[in-house]
Amino acid sequence: MINMCQPIHKRYNVAITKVLGKYMEAIVVDTEKTARQCIQYLKEQMLEPETFLPLDYIQAKPLKERLRNIKDPKNVKLLFDVLHYSPMDIKRAVLFATNNALVCETPEDAMKAVALDGTFYQKSGIISGGSLDLARKAKRWDEKHMSQLKALKV
Repeated sequence: MINMCQPIHKRYNVAITKVLGKYMEAIVVDTEKTARQCIQYLKEQMLEPETFLPLDYIQAKPLKERLRNIKDPKNVKLLFDVLHYSPMDIKRAVLFATNNALVCETPEDAMKAVALDGTFYQKSGIISGGSLDLARKAKRWDEKHMSQLKALKV
């Protein structure tokens, strides 16, 4: 996912990293059959396990359009809307990974959302906070951008 997605602004890096979690490193494939073949290859080669998101198999919830109309608190956005992705064919995987999560400015505004600092509030009442490790992982978005710029320069 990280190779096919990019936050629209670096201020969203930590929030996106928090919500994508294990799916940030997931490999998007076209079908369940392809995923099974890849897993079999990994086993045969005794390589590390990977997470695959087969576009024909994952259960992605549709976007809740009403969430785009939230006025209070200000600047609440669907995480899906602050993430560019390419190719457009992976929309289903992006919907699956973002799962109608909201991003807002501050932890105080973030009920059932993720704040820019990575504090994540879930419907169940669980609150998980940002961490140094999360910030370190979020820097990968910047590193990816720098790699792309360096490639263009050559």
